[in-house]
Amino acid sequence: QKACEVVTATGLVAAPERKGLCNVPEDRKVEFAEALYGLLHGEGEYYDRFTRWTSALAHRKAKRIKWPVATVLPALMKPAEHVCVKARPFAKEANWLAPQLVVGKTPDATVYERLRKMTVRLSEQLSERDIAPRDLLDVRTFVVLAFKPKHLAMITGG
Repeated sequence: QKACEVVTATGLVAAPERKGLCNVPEDRKVEFAEALYGLLHGEGEYYDRFTRWTSALAHRKAKRIKWPVATVLPALMKPAEHVCVKARPFAKEANWLAPQLVVGKTPDATVYERLRKMTVRLSEQLSERDIAPRDLLDVRTFVVLAFKPKHLAMITGG
């Protein structure tokens, strides 16, 4: 359960959302480990690896898989390439940068790829304005903080 320990230490995923990661039933541990290895190190289409991963996370002890737990480990492993998605602020950001993108509550490989591309584009835009993020974890922090009411008021002058 090293994955659980790592994710718990980061603070990127709320405790209730970690259940699918931290409470894997004994009869699902092999499937879980193979899906995680495939996600992080596998070959082939990321869509397939992500879908297998989210399926492995969905078990009887996990009521519903949420975006942060499905996306945190790739983001920690390759922060310049992957992003840890938090649904509500990313959906709000998508309203500005990708208006046709609908971010549902359940992680989806196609939506993740579009969110990842949107985040890369936002990173480039921030860099053009001399606010160079180190990686997509920095961009995630920007997105999450930007849509907090007090920060949004500062940006919009409200």
